This record gives sequence, C-alpha cells and structure tokens, in this order.
Amino acid sequence: MSTELIPIETIKANEVFSGESLDALLKRIETEAHKFKGSVNTDKDRKELASFAHKIARTKTTIDNAGKQLVADAKSQIKLVDNQRKKARDFLDALKADVRRPLTDWEEEQVRIKAEEEARILREQQEAEARRLKEIEEREAAIAKQQAELKRQQAELRAQQEAALAKEAAMKAEEERKVREEQIGKEAEERAAREAKEAIERAEQERLAAIEKAKDMAAKAEREKAEAIQRAKEEAERKAAEEKAALKAEQRRQAEEAAARAADLKRREAVKLEVRDALMRVSTKLTEAMSMQIADAISDGDIPHVSMEF
Repeated sequence: MSTELIPIETIKANEVFSGESLDALLKRIETEAHKFKGSVNTDKDRKELASFAHKIARTKTTIDNAGKQLVADAKSQIKLVDNQRKKARDFLDALKADVRRPLTDWEEEQVRIKAEEEARILREQQEAEARRLKEIEEREAAIAKQQAELKRQQAELRAQQEAALAKEAAMKAEEERKVREEQIGKEAEERAAREAKEAIERAEQERLAAIEKAKDMAAKAEREKAEAIQRAKEEAERKAAEEKAALKAEQRRQAEEAAARAADLKRREAVKLEVRDALMRVSTKLTEAMSMQIADAISDGDIPHVSMEF
C-alpha cells in the first residue's frame, strides 16, 4: 500500500517545478483529499483518518525532496560551470598579459621616465625657490642693517639734542637757583630778625611766668607742709588713742581671764571638797588626806571611767 496520496512515480521534478505544473499537481492532491470521507465514530475510522492525513504529509515530503534534488543537481551544474568560467578567465588573463607584456613594459618605462622628469623639475623648482628665499633674506638683512644704522643715527642725533636741552635747562636752573638763594637769604635774614625779636619777647614772658609759678609753688609747698604736719599730729594722736584703748582692752581681758580662772579654781576646789566629804561619809576608813588625794586624782582624770563635773 502506497504511503503517499499521489504515487511517487507520477511526480517528475523537471515538470512539477516548471510553469504551472505545480498548481495542477496540488489540484490533483486536493481532489483526492476531498474524495476521502473520514469519520471519528469508531477506532478504525479514527485510524483511517489519521492514516489519510499522514499520506498528505508524506506527499508534501516527497514533493519537497524532489525539489531539493532538483536544486542540488542545478547547484552541481552551476558549480561546474563556475569552475570552467574561472579556468577560462585565468587562462585568458594570463594569455592577455603575456601578449601585452612588451606594451606593458614600455608603459612602465614611460611612467618611470615621467616620474624622474617630474622629480627633476620639482628639485629644480625647490632649488630655485631656495635661491629666491636666500636672496629675499639677504635683501631683508641689508634693509634691516640700513634701518639699524638709521636708528643709530637718529638715536645719536636725539641724544645730542637732549644733551643740548639738558645743558640749557641746567644753565637756566643754575640762574634760577642763584636768584632763589638770594631771595631765600634775604627772607632768612628778615625771618631771623623777626624770630629773634619774638624769642626775646617770649623768653621775657616765660621768665615772668616762671617767677609767678615759683611763688605759687612756694606757697603751695608751705601749705602742704603745714597740712602734712597737722595730718602727722592727728595720726599720732589717733594711734596713741588706739594703743591706749587696746591696752585697756587687753588689761580688761587679762583681768576677766584671771577672774574666770580664780572662779573656776574656786569651783573646782569646792567640788573636790564635796567629793572628799562624800568619800569620807561612805567609808569611815578613809582619812581626810586620803579622800582629798582621791578627789584630786578624779579631777585630774587619773582614774579610768570616773569623771568629775564642775
């Protein structure tokens, strides 16, 4: 059983892929497909439907493979033709070059001769340009030298003129100096006389003012001396009074301290007598001297844990 919808032997690639043959073939395939009435009711029907669809796919592959083979054959033929074309081109190019070699050599020689001639002309032009530039530089150097000499002469002339003007200005300045010195001398004499007179008058005024100032200072010194004596007297009296008051205060303090010590001693003696009497009362064996000795020891703090209130 054929796996293609259209038998493969009926497909001729040269005919199918030229003109309208492909359309006729596709029409045949479409007609065959429409003749098939597929169904999905049973498993057999579904298998037949799948098999028919597979035939259409196989037919597509067969047509495409035929086209691929046709293309491969065409490419092989094209490659063969291209190789022959390249062989012909290479052979004829080599033959043309061999036949044309004398002319080519002559043309190359003419190019070389022309290049050498152009180089010679360029070299001569460069040498001529160098000579022209040198001549220009020499002319410019000569002009510069002339200009420098002219400037030197102008500077020398200007220096001579300035020297003459300076000499004239110096002479004029000397004349003006003499006139100015005479005028200054006259003015100095007048000013000296005026200043001497003013100095004498000022000195007299200062002498009189100094006398008045000396009188005032003497009177002031006398007043200050009297005031100082009075202040010293008052200060001495104040210090004497303060010392007297301090002495009285010290004497009063010493008297008060002596009285306080006497009162305290009297109180202590009275307390010790009371302690003595108490000891003698509590112990008939203690004499007055022994009781007094114990009271003195308590008063002096010689007996631990026992004190005496005064």
